[in-house]
Amino acid sequence: MESRSLFRSIIHSETTDIIVKYVFPELWLLWRSFESARLRRRRLPAVATAHQNSQKSWQNSLQRKAEIHNGTDSSREVAVGWAFGHKVYTPEDLERDLSGIVGLEHVKESIRDIYFTIRTNQERKLRGLQTTQQSLHMVFLGNPGTGKTTVARLMGEMFRRMGVLSKGHFVETDPTGLIAEHLGQTGPKTFKKIKEAMGGVLFIDEAYALIDMERPDINTFGKEAISVLIKAMEDYRENLCVIYAGYKEEMEAFLDINPGMKSRIPFVIEFEDYRPEELVQIFCLECSKRQYRITPEGEAYLLDLFDRNLGNMRTLGNGRFARNVLEAAITQQARRLGSMTTVASTEDLLVLAVEDLRAWELKRG
Repeated sequence: MESRSLFRSIIHSETTDIIVKYVFPELWLLWRSFESARLRRRRLPAVATAHQNSQKSWQNSLQRKAEIHNGTDSSREVAVGWAFGHKVYTPEDLERDLSGIVGLEHVKESIRDIYFTIRTNQERKLRGLQTTQQSLHMVFLGNPGTGKTTVARLMGEMFRRMGVLSKGHFVETDPTGLIAEHLGQTGPKTFKKIKEAMGGVLFIDEAYALIDMERPDINTFGKEAISVLIKAMEDYRENLCVIYAGYKEEMEAFLDINPGMKSRIPFVIEFEDYRPEELVQIFCLECSKRQYRITPEGEAYLLDLFDRNLGNMRTLGNGRFARNVLEAAITQQARRLGSMTTVASTEDLLVLAVEDLRAWELKRG
């Protein structure tokens, strides 16, 4: 047995191979042909298995396409996601994302409408039916602090997961980020910002400031920016979402002055001011994030405070108002605890007392 192994090692050694190749070339060729045949016999089962797996995968693919085309697939979302090569974003995913936003029920309903419009269009395309080229551009109307930026970020992520936008990232700017100081520079500056947002969302806050609303006929640099934006909205509508945001009255006037832009924006969403109880909810969520809490008496005070200031939300900023009240309360708590002669307990550190919550109002006089 050992002698046989030794013989094989000699036969298969590199030195023996070289000697036989040059001294006995005919014998070397004959040996190589036998060796190749032996290797082929060894590899044959593996090749056959790979071929069978390939055939099975191909057949499964054909069956999957048939199920989707005939509408017999049990999951519409999985079918669309599989066909368009992106991770599935289901209605359940959408509802989970929307549940993290306080209030804004009208806005949430508009987002659902957009979601199902896009999904239905994808399914029609998958089954070879006629589809319309869907434009994603929007206008957000409302006072500051009503969640417009938060919703814009959500839209970008939703569009990405649905396979509508390639990146879904969020680029925020205002007219100062688009308009240049000198003649001929506004166009390139605006396009640079558009290029930065390509594949995602370009969010333009206070967009009405692109035009002098009192003298709209004057040819300002803002009009040059608008011309570049309108062209980009048309040319890149399949991979760009432009969202114009601002106060309701100003934005409606802005769109009336620019009919070319208005005709290219299919979705106009109004963000209403938060109700007092919703502002309390926002306040409590921010408290929880920072490991603070309030008492029932504190909650009653906040409800009254927000109700009394409901008519000033354009100035106070809705959700920002709630966060500003919290910041003032935290500062007042620190001042109060710092004046104590004893060491503050964990409870003292956690609770914002009513006197702390009054800090914002007392500061304003």
